[in-house]
Amino acid sequence: MIPNKLFERNNPIFNILLDSESLSSELRKDNQIIKRILAFSMSKHFEMIRTPLEIDDEDFKRIVQYKLNLEKDKRNLRIDYNENNWSVHAFWYLERDIEQIACHIYNKKEVSKEEIETTRLVFIQATLNRDKSQNSIFITENKILLKNRIWFETHFPGQKVNIVCLNEALEIMDLFLKFNQNHSVGPNFTYNEGLWYWVAFRNKIPHYNVSSKLINSLSNRFIYLLMSLDKMGFEYYLGVNNDTQANLIYFFNYYVSLVTGIMDNLALEAKDKFKVAFKNDHIPNKISLYNAGAGKDFLKALEQKNKPLRNHIRDYLELINLIYELREVVIHRDMLDKTAFEYNDEDGTKWESNFIKIDKNIWDIINRLTDSDELDPFSKWGKYKLHELYFLEPFTFCKEFLRRLIPFVDSFLEKLGFPDFIENLKSKNPPDRFLEDMRRLAECSLIYY
Repeated sequence: MIPNKLFERNNPIFNILLDSESLSSELRKDNQIIKRILAFSMSKHFEMIRTPLEIDDEDFKRIVQYKLNLEKDKRNLRIDYNENNWSVHAFWYLERDIEQIACHIYNKKEVSKEEIETTRLVFIQATLNRDKSQNSIFITENKILLKNRIWFETHFPGQKVNIVCLNEALEIMDLFLKFNQNHSVGPNFTYNEGLWYWVAFRNKIPHYNVSSKLINSLSNRFIYLLMSLDKMGFEYYLGVNNDTQANLIYFFNYYVSLVTGIMDNLALEAKDKFKVAFKNDHIPNKISLYNAGAGKDFLKALEQKNKPLRNHIRDYLELINLIYELREVVIHRDMLDKTAFEYNDEDGTKWESNFIKIDKNIWDIINRLTDSDELDPFSKWGKYKLHELYFLEPFTFCKEFLRRLIPFVDSFLEKLGFPDFIENLKSKNPPDRFLEDMRRLAECSLIYY
């Protein structure tokens, strides 16, 4: 979602409204994300309510439903948490207004009762958001509501309603817990920060094995990479201002240097492993995966020693080019310009974001890596173009880069001859306790990457 301010410091409770209809449909499809989210209804950090609907799933059924009273003089939204804990919220939106908005978003002159009911959910969320803190989201898989979420916030009801899909909700909830120094692997089970990131790394890169100094340095860099991504996520959901802009760029620059450091570790380990020799091979910066830069001679010599590994590097050519081009700008040239971007359309639609400016070369490399439009105004890579200006949203970009980096690094290590660490643990008798740590984080946490 666009970077609305969702987090508040010193507020450890997050409010969530669940769209029972669309999410119960996902449950019937055995969607694992909704199952993980529902499990966290037991956490003291999340206060969940759901829209009224008859539901079979026991975890979903346990979540409190609201009751909407639309009688003329008693229009209110009541939530009965238990016998001694309840709340009532004034619901002042008129039915004719909700019906008019339904006609707009469904692009119809007349809408069905079900379409009005679906539209009303946005106004339920607006009512709850009006009376609660900014720590609030509405989770739905309804495509019409998701498609129009920016329009709702800038037109009617004209306030932040924070409509998100399941994947976005998982990300926001995970980051919210970490933002509050809570590294959960279940609704009531936590690791310390160091263990959480260590286990996350081992899950993502199973072919990492404690080995040489170079490979151990790679593990440290990868852990710092995950940490820096989460720090960017905090700034993203703290909203758009000068402080979050500066902090985002700080962690983005660090992220870029960490990724190139990981790639340099892999290149150096490959040189040692396969005894790759070439002219000037004593100069460290000549040992690189960047074929367009200093690594040309090294890669040519590597192909003679291990063609499958060279082909693997070739398969990720554009990903490697992209990060080294960014490194050149960040470390050796004039760095990346930052800007707080605000969009205003003729029909009143508005949104804002912390962007960095990129050049046409970097834009073209990202285009060659395949991209797609998302629910947000910028693409899944975080790209946005205005006339002849090219922008990047740092957090979105780094999430997508990480998704591509993980299989590249793990497969590289496999081609270096490292075994699957997880499979080796499974073969032990009795099973290694670390396996349970890894399983718990992979299956029971809200980890979003």
